[in-house]
Amino acid sequence: MKKFFRYAATIMILVAAFACQRENIPASSQDEVEVTFAINTESAIATKAAPAGTGIGYADTYEKELLFYVYKDGVLLDQLQPEIEDFQGADDLDAKVSVRLVKGQDYEFVFWAQAEGKSHYALTAQYPPYLTVNYDALAANDESRDAFYAVAKLHIEADMSIENITLTRPFAQINVGTTQDDIDAAKAAGVVIDNTSVTLSNAATRFDLFSGVASEGKEFTFKAAALPQQKLNVYNKADYPTAHEYSYLSMNYILVADAVTGEKDQLDAYKITFLQGTREINTISIPNVPVRRNWRTNIIGENVLTDYASFEITIDPDFYGEYNGGIEGNPFDELPYDQPTVEPEPEYIYLKPNSNWTQANARFAVYAFQDGKPEKWIDMVAASDSDGIYEFDKADIEGYTNIIFCRMNPGNANNDWNNKWNQTADLTVPTDGTNLYTVKEGTWDNGGGTWSTK
Repeated sequence: MKKFFRYAATIMILVAAFACQRENIPASSQDEVEVTFAINTESAIATKAAPAGTGIGYADTYEKELLFYVYKDGVLLDQLQPEIEDFQGADDLDAKVSVRLVKGQDYEFVFWAQAEGKSHYALTAQYPPYLTVNYDALAANDESRDAFYAVAKLHIEADMSIENITLTRPFAQINVGTTQDDIDAAKAAGVVIDNTSVTLSNAATRFDLFSGVASEGKEFTFKAAALPQQKLNVYNKADYPTAHEYSYLSMNYILVADAVTGEKDQLDAYKITFLQGTREINTISIPNVPVRRNWRTNIIGENVLTDYASFEITIDPDFYGEYNGGIEGNPFDELPYDQPTVEPEPEYIYLKPNSNWTQANARFAVYAFQDGKPEKWIDMVAASDSDGIYEFDKADIEGYTNIIFCRMNPGNANNDWNNKWNQTADLTVPTDGTNLYTVKEGTWDNGGGTWSTK
């Protein structure tokens, strides 16, 4: 697998006007922890030609530089010296970033990857960080405008493992394609389309990285530029994952206002102009084009250049699932589509054992029971953001109304009553929004703990 990054550590040094916002590195006498991030780019950044089923079909030949920012209490830590290196030996991890931080503290992180040496985007690192997109004077069909980001918030602990970070696009990619027969017919009639320009409406120009909100929409035009030379592979619901090959007429990235898991957005107008050299041949306008962050919108026509254009629009999400729509002439006529599968955020139930229960390196488990259902044991693990608190996924006891928290023998991994040291009373799974059970201090068994909200 080709490595896309020529890695560069870019920590912004604020000008004097922002000097009051600067925070020094914590004193070395404090407990420090080295935190390592594995930057995952397997499906997010691989824009090169890809196997059927990935939904990716445009070759990115630009190496990326990685910008990395760390914040504490709303202040950019601009004196940190992270190590950023190529991650060798694992095809799905493209970078490794290590930085020393203070144990027991909360930090926020921004990762931004863009084509090296390009200035399409201005990233303002002052908290809260935001991105500004300047579409003025930009040419169409520019693959170097592809970029990726991620944000994270972590509570630093002594025994932290490598944190995996997946970068995704804040942009939608809009592609226009036609058949090779259409291009050949136009060529036979004396017209060779070799440049296109595109005018779009209500595309955002500002993106707040922590909130994920895109705003300040405007109409703009990508200036005429040469057509992409790769083939456009499109997938549809009828015969997925068979790839259907078309010739590119246009490929552009725009900032859209929706989130990946939200509803699709819509451009009020999309206008593409076909040129032979600098001479305009034809212009086609398509209203109500659906777009979505980190997805591709493919506008495919059978006879775009040589006859009245009839388009089918497919929104291709790369790796989130897929749905289809259609347009025939004007106006846009949406067909049924499959909504992407979105995994719900896990809902946890927590246990805070008392000082008695934490003795002897005890481990913890939960026992679930319900009339007419088989008994069920589930291991509990330490919560990632709270010292001394343990958790399990509530989905693991779906359909059960009663649980018992148990202090278990650490010398035996089996969960059964023979390996139980102590237990709470029979408890009802809360439905009132509470999720944290605290074992009463000084007790061992059935000690009258309480539910609260974590």
